[in-house]
Amino acid sequence: MLAVWRTHGLDAILREAYASGVLLCGISAGACCWFESAFSDSFGPPAPLADGLGLLPGSLCPHYDSEPERRPGYLAAVKNRALPGGWAVDDGAAGCSPTATWWRWSAGSRGPPSAG
Repeated sequence: MLAVWRTHGLDAILREAYASGVLLCGISAGACCWFESAFSDSFGPPAPLADGLGLLPGSLCPHYDSEPERRPGYLAAVKNRALPGGWAVDDGAAGCSPTATWWRWSAGSRGPPSAG
């Protein structure tokens, strides 16, 4: 996705939009793209990907609660410095970063993830 955006200059357009205050959002890869890096399954099993747009600092790991390999993989990638620290986001959660300060809330009616 990012390679196609860069080929067509969409990355520059999105940077300009972000700089002018336009709200940018996305789910899964569409959320990862705004960060410096992510724990992504875009090219196979989840792995560090370090070529995000960098509009937001750090890394993002989507699907943290719904894909069993995400939590241990992301934690290991941050611990081993393959990724910078960042945000692990459960399915159905959202974040807002008007100034790179985050708030998290649960969306939907399925309740909090189980502790098991």
